[in-house]
Amino acid sequence: MRRTHRIVGVMAAVVGLIGLSPGVAQAQGLPTVRCTYDVVTLGVEQYCINVYGEGLYDDKVSGELEKVSSDPSPIEGAEVNLFGTLENGAPYNMTAVAPDGISSATAWFYPRTNFQDGSQLCIRAKIGAVE
Repeated sequence: MRRTHRIVGVMAAVVGLIGLSPGVAQAQGLPTVRCTYDVVTLGVEQYCINVYGEGLYDDKVSGELEKVSSDPSPIEGAEVNLFGTLENGAPYNMTAVAPDGISSATAWFYPRTNFQDGSQLCIRAKIGAVE
C-alpha cells in the first residue's frame, strides 16, 4: 500500500505523520498524497512525506520542501529527519541533507523494512536554525 502525507509549516517545528497499518496492496508507482499549506510573507511553504510500499513494508520514502512564490528562491542545506518504529519495536531514525534546489528540495530514504502496525512514520525538516 502506498502512503504519503504532506505537511506544511513556517518557522516552527514541522513534523509530518503517517499512520501505518496493514492494508490492501496498491500499485507501488504512486504515493498516496495529503497536503496542507501555510502562507508566509513571500509565498507558500509545503513540507511533504511520500511513502512507497505495501502494507507495513516501506521501500522508499521522500521528504520534500517546496516554496511557492512569484520570485523563485534557493533552498539550501535542508536537513530532513525520518523517524518511526520498526516492526520489532526498535526506533528508526535517519537524517539526510536534500540537494540544494530552486524553490524545492527533496531527501530520499530507503528503509526497505517493515514498520510496527499502528505506529506513525514521521518527517521533520530543518533549514539552518529553523526547524
